[in-house]
Amino acid sequence: MDVSHLDLFRFRGVSAAEWGDLEPYFDDAIVFVEWPEAGAGALPTPRVEVRLDHGDEEELRLVTIHSDAGPGLRHGD
Repeated sequence: MDVSHLDLFRFRGVSAAEWGDLEPYFDDAIVFVEWPEAGAGALPTPRVEVRLDHGDEEELRLVTIHSDAGPGLRHGD
């Protein structure tokens, strides 16, 4: 299975033409998307959302994992 990384930091939105360029990355692949807000309305619904935030001096990073796929997300789901 392919794994792709898309960084949408500089995007202000994703047009239909830009989505046409990005869509093949999502075919039967695991795709990590940074700054997905820029692709709102164009990107597929996330299966799993991983959010990384800065913590305080004791917690350098906060990692939040969320999925609507239900417990036990399995390979092939």
